[in-house]
Amino acid sequence: MNRMLCALLLVIGLLITHDCQALNITYMGLGAGRDQYFTDLLTAALKHAEGGPHKVARYIHDLPHHRSFYFLEKNQDIDLVIAYATTERHEKYLALPIPLMKGINGWRVSFVHKDNVDIFKEVKSLKALKKFIPGQFHAWTDAKILAENGLIPATSSEFLGLYALLDKKRIDYYPRFFGEIDLELNNPGLKIGPLKNLLADPHIILIYPTAFHFYANKQNDKLFELLLNGFDKIIANGTFDNIFQQYFGSALDKVRSEKRQVFYLQNSFLPPINPAREKQLLEKY
Repeated sequence: MNRMLCALLLVIGLLITHDCQALNITYMGLGAGRDQYFTDLLTAALKHAEGGPHKVARYIHDLPHHRSFYFLEKNQDIDLVIAYATTERHEKYLALPIPLMKGINGWRVSFVHKDNVDIFKEVKSLKALKKFIPGQFHAWTDAKILAENGLIPATSSEFLGLYALLDKKRIDYYPRFFGEIDLELNNPGLKIGPLKNLLADPHIILIYPTAFHFYANKQNDKLFELLLNGFDKIIANGTFDNIFQQYFGSALDKVRSEKRQVFYLQNSFLPPINPAREKQLLEKY
């Protein structure tokens, strides 16, 4: 009897050890140079999660989103993908209900040509704004959001091509996440090249509800629960807020102080917000 009990306890111990073993997690982010924030968040969440110590690494190659999700579906090389929250993605994958950037990725300040720095000075309505042509990357959900609101974008399949379109005045403005505007304007390579004739528009800001989520394969429910447990803990103990403020606090203070005319847009691609987990985290302009 004692032997059977010892054997049973040994099996249970092995199962627990296996279930809580350290994981090496690879995620696909937004691109080289843009992912340290997500790495820090993920590292902090997994540090507070069960088991471990878990390790986090960004996937070494830059991939288009559709390829990243293909790898995710095949359980090949990538465990997590960061992307906009959409109803379609929520149906196909396990979506962590945490707005990783607290919704501020939907706050858009625009590049304009230096000759047209006051192009929006007298624009006070969405109807008036619809007369101007925005630019947007063809595969981004942002292009669909703009079009849904009657701001029909000219699109490009090349990121730098959008700056060229604006430089040649073939589009009127190029909405970007406000936190990237100054970084790009101060980038030496961009400043003397594609952005040499461009400025940040001082007059308007577009705001639409959105969120970046971590997505996992539907069969990877253990990783999903591990992440949920870890993120709940770093939200509760203030670590999430501290990391967020470290990366975006100054830029948030700046954009709020600039007092632009706000245009609130709709986003029908966004799935219903989880009020218990997400609403409390969203920043207000």
